[in-house]
Amino acid sequence: MAASYVVGIDLGTSNCAVACAAVAAGAEAGITDFPVVQLQRPGQVAAQALLPSCLYVPGQHELAEGATRLPWGESPSLIVGEFA
Repeated sequence: MAASYVVGIDLGTSNCAVACAAVAAGAEAGITDFPVVQLQRPGQVAAQALLPSCLYVPGQHELAEGATRLPWGESPSLIVGEFA
């Protein structure tokens, strides 16, 4: 029996959140928050239940090299989330 999923996304002005629930043959499962991986401070990455609705555009020499590196190897020039 294949499971179906219901996904909810809240794009708030202060925070964004994602949650899902598995629904199989009419039976409802509990709601599960989907943690979003984000920078908490330079060089520190963690998954959080909420993604703050902020954007940080650092100056060219404002942060040390690698301070915005994400686990998948990317160092974005625009930063979103808790650190922003």
